[in-house]
Amino acid sequence: MGTLVFLVYGGLFAALTVRHFSYALVALICMFAYEQWGGINLAYVAQNGSVVNLALILLALIGWFRLPPGSSLEHFMYPVRVAITLLLLYAFISTLWAPTDARATGRFMDGVHYLIVVVAIAPLLVMKPENVTRVLDVVTTVGGLLVILFAYVPSFEGRGIVYEYDFEETLSLPLTLGTFAGSVMIISMVRLRGGLLPTLWALVVSGSAIFLIVKTGSRGQLIFSLAALMFCLPARWKRLSLNKVMIYVLLGLMAAGAFLVVLNTENTLSARIRNADQSTQTRVEMISILMEAWSAGGPEVLIFGLGSSASWSQELVQFYPHVVPLEVLGELGFVGFALFSWIVLSLFMKAYSGQVKSQLPQQTLNDYSALFGCFVFALLISCKQGTLIYSTDLFMYAALAEKTFVLGGKALQDRAASASRRRRFRRSMLQRT
Repeated sequence: MGTLVFLVYGGLFAALTVRHFSYALVALICMFAYEQWGGINLAYVAQNGSVVNLALILLALIGWFRLPPGSSLEHFMYPVRVAITLLLLYAFISTLWAPTDARATGRFMDGVHYLIVVVAIAPLLVMKPENVTRVLDVVTTVGGLLVILFAYVPSFEGRGIVYEYDFEETLSLPLTLGTFAGSVMIISMVRLRGGLLPTLWALVVSGSAIFLIVKTGSRGQLIFSLAALMFCLPARWKRLSLNKVMIYVLLGLMAAGAFLVVLNTENTLSARIRNADQSTQTRVEMISILMEAWSAGGPEVLIFGLGSSASWSQELVQFYPHVVPLEVLGELGFVGFALFSWIVLSLFMKAYSGQVKSQLPQQTLNDYSALFGCFVFALLISCKQGTLIYSTDLFMYAALAEKTFVLGGKALQDRAASASRRRRFRRSMLQRT
């Protein structure tokens, strides 16, 4: 059954991309979860997971080749995307002065193809607000079903998944599944529309996502997905009202209730939450080592940083420090941190700027809020795990959220201009008669 599901999903991703190039985004959003499903059921995929990822990247490239001529030039019209590009370009340049034993350039090149796809290609695949809406609709359905399958089909032992074949390198820490489940839950809940069936589906997907996160023992994924959900809900409101505030409070109570139920139930996640002090202390120690080396390095190090992936040096952490914002500060200095901060602040300003939001269509706000929520989730997760050069979700959702916001504004301007042209035409016809 697992192999059949893997093949069906692969065929579905291909068919969707053929139907419309924007649907290649669905494959990118589900990419790492799909790879892990294959790894659970097929020994070849477990040993060659990058091949599956490259196949889905190929679908994105096919969608890119189908774009109208000149579409790629839009990259320079989006400030957040330009800032992300500059940040990553600077991270690559900074590998030149990183410690030699950190293998900084090699580490960057290992993940550069993912970064290019999510920053340079993924945002191009949506050209109209309707494209974003359709893509997120499919993610809610197809991605939601994948979350449900992960939650109830594979067997778990502790934090590891039980494989159907004899293979030594098991998927012992499937944190990617918790991250994927949290993102799909945010998209499903934030874009929830009226109607019995959509509501029931969103609740089933969200419940399954929390159950999957519990099974993988992902503390940060549970806490930060619920926090991101509360962060992004106000972004979809053009103005406050008593009903909206009451709904917000109700959802907050439901999120707190879900967390308390998980915490007071015997499971892998509750056991890890009760014993979180040691891992938190370890992360604090690692980032402290990096910050001390950065602050003691002199003015040039304060400005330009220790170099991307410097944390891996034998003289420092010998690992990634788990806290991406401070990792950016230590490894890329004030230059990299300024770019990173500008990206974050720009998206938050869009989310909470009432004057600008009031002019956008409600569907655009819903879509932006969902993508902004996924960005916030990835940002919060980066304070627990991950490293800059592999934070593909962080950069992809930032670029997509900005594109969605701008497309909504342009669509509104186009409609206003069209209405103005029609009024002028009618006036000219009346004058002639």
